[in-house]
Amino acid sequence: MAVSIRRATVEDAKQLNELMLTGLEDKTSDVYRENIEKFGIPEEYVRRVFSFEVLKKAVKDKNQLFLVAVKDQTLMGFAQTIRQSKGSAELDRIFLLPEYTGKGIGTQLLSTTLDVLKKRRNQ
Repeated sequence: MAVSIRRATVEDAKQLNELMLTGLEDKTSDVYRENIEKFGIPEEYVRRVFSFEVLKKAVKDKNQLFLVAVKDQTLMGFAQTIRQSKGSAELDRIFLLPEYTGKGIGTQLLSTTLDVLKKRRNQ
C-alpha cells in the first residue's frame, strides 16, 4: 500500500475534526466502537481534543510535529508529538482510522515521526 506521510495542514485538521464528529454521531461506526467505546473515552473529551481549533493549533505550533498518513488524498491517520526540550519530545497521540489498522501504517507514521524528530534535534 503506497502511503505518503507528510506534515499536516489546516485542511487536514478540518477533515480530522469532521471524521471524529461523524464517528461520535454514529455509535455503530468503527471509529466509535474501536476508539471511544473500546477504551471508554468520554465523548466530551473527544469533542474537545478533536475540535477544529485544537487540531489547527497543533498543526501551526512550532513545538509540535503533526504528521498525517494519506493515500490518494484520503486521510488515514496521524501522529502528533510535543517538544519537551531541545532533545526530547512526547508522543501526544497517534490515531488510525480502523479500516487502516494492521497494515503497517501506524509503524510507518511512528518511524517517520522519529526520523523527523532526530533531524530536528541535530539542527
